Amino acid sequence: MQQKDNNFGTEHFVAASIVAAELHQATRVARDISLTAGNAKALALRAGDSARGFRALTDFIDELAKLTIKTAEHVNKLAVDISREAADSTRTLHAIDHFETAIKKAGEAQYSNTLTPALNEAKQQRDKALQAFNSQVWKLKTQLDDLARELRAGLVLSAMSRVEATQVGEDHAVSLQVIASKVAEATESIRNHIEKSQQCFAHIH
Repeated sequence: MQQKDNNFGTEHFVAASIVAAELHQATRVARDISLTAGNAKALALRAGDSARGFRALTDFIDELAKLTIKTAEHVNKLAVDISREAADSTRTLHAIDHFETAIKKAGEAQYSNTLTPALNEAKQQRDKALQAFNSQVWKLKTQLDDLARELRAGLVLSAMSRVEATQVGEDHAVSLQVIASKVAEATESIRNHIEKSQQCFAHIH
């Protein structure tokens, strides 16, 4: 049981660290999308009425990027909290190990029972840490699921951007198609980072 608890804390710590790294990458990509949306809006304005449909999409692209950044930063904070809880839990589990070993060695020795309160307190701290784990992991999984749903809208937007780019005059069509492709690639990249993050906690209930 003790070894299982140790593994539990280690699993959370590793998973949270991976999620934090993945979301850091996702945030960088989202910031690039936001810049791309700004450039696309300026280019669409220069292209005139023929790019009206594309111009409308740039606002949605920018909103999606900002939402991704905001959500990723919030989820990242949760991942950091989980890492900290995991570290605290691991230290508590080691303390329990030491107390149990000391009690076993003490046997029937005088005052050996004075170790029991400390052991019980350590176990209470462990239970509290595990509850905090579960709460933070649940929040993190929920946030990741919400962000994944928003990114599905991003995939639709990128597809629509490509269609709208083909409706623009020749002078700007190529540039807008390049931007549409960048949005599609960035959205897919973020989706991959989110999917990897979700997989980290897929087996934890």
